[in-house]
Amino acid sequence: MSDDPRLLKIEGGLLHLRVIVNDKPGKAPAPYLTAGITSKGKFS
Repeated sequence: MSDDPRLLKIEGGLLHLRVIVNDKPGKAPAPYLTAGITSKGKFS
């Protein structure tokens, strides 16, 4: 998962996650980048 701001947006109360081709392979070796969320321990 990446923290790149291009990979997610909240629109109309919905979370949209995107996948993009990695344009900086020296920083992260994965060919594609995506955002994600961690909810463990953050809800009741």
